[in-house]
Amino acid sequence: MELVLNYQRYFFTYFIQLLVIVFYSIILAKMIINKKASYIRFVFVNLYFFIVLGLIINIIYINLQDPIVYPLHVLATFFIFFAIIFPLIFDLLLLYPKSSKFKHFLIITFHGIIITLFLNIPGNIVINETTNWRPIWSWQLLILLYSYLSIIFLITYYYHVNIYMKIHDNSLKKKWKLFLFGFVGMSLYLYSGILYNTWKNPIFTTIYIFISLGLIPFSYLLYKGIGTDL
Repeated sequence: MELVLNYQRYFFTYFIQLLVIVFYSIILAKMIINKKASYIRFVFVNLYFFIVLGLIINIIYINLQDPIVYPLHVLATFFIFFAIIFPLIFDLLLLYPKSSKFKHFLIITFHGIIITLFLNIPGNIVINETTNWRPIWSWQLLILLYSYLSIIFLITYYYHVNIYMKIHDNSLKKKWKLFLFGFVGMSLYLYSGILYNTWKNPIFTTIYIFISLGLIPFSYLLYKGIGTDL
């Protein structure tokens, strides 16, 4: 059983995460190359950038059997969860284009501090020789992340719907629907990822591999909905 779980872990890390990195890198290149710099594009791009950064670190430490795995895993996890604040900032920019960048900075900083605190509570993440250098998260961390992320997602979804209701152009409404579906899909992926690191059930581990494949189409919906127009 342990051998099967290791194969599944390597498949998830090397195949699926590499696919996501390549796909996200293409999106980043399209949004950066030959386009005029703007604050709103910078905010949108950060969603993909920090997830890519986290996944790259994941791949770096997958074969390591050393105490350095712990800080690398925490750092990779931080970047991935840090990224999810940027759709909220993006919505605030659309609704309140004259809003202060300093307020955005405070929101982003607060979010980063909360995630850092959660990940560094003693016992919330265990990685050592007893876990075969695989991360095992505590149920306490799952509850903390589920509670906090649910607040962030609900606020962001509220603003998503608010923006949708203000749109009168039908073609733009269709694009914003794609953005909505993409955001919901990415949210579900993060929820399942937290459970994957907490509940070491071989059946769910297999299911999670297929769930992870959905990250690419959901991310594309986010990009196709709004990113192509930025």
